[in-house]
Amino acid sequence: MAIFQQGSHILHWCAIDLPASSVKDLAVRWNDCFRNFFGYKRYESVKELQYFCRELPFDLIYNLQRWKFLSSDCVICDISVQITGSCCR
Repeated sequence: MAIFQQGSHILHWCAIDLPASSVKDLAVRWNDCFRNFFGYKRYESVKELQYFCRELPFDLIYNLQRWKFLSSDCVICDISVQITGSCCR
């Protein structure tokens, strides 16, 4: 599902702390993409579609990408330089 793979990479470098209301709004839009693509109605759940398409719900994608970014060597080293004045490597 190339269309969804491109969507998941939008947050690849995202370290922005979004308000819960924004994450929920983006999750609704993410689910609507599945509904539109597969012809589901607004009241039908797309959780199974996401599972079989090997896609996570938006809130999990958001949290995973934030964790990956914040735990990366670049960010950890940058934080270490700011706190101690020397790189952690």
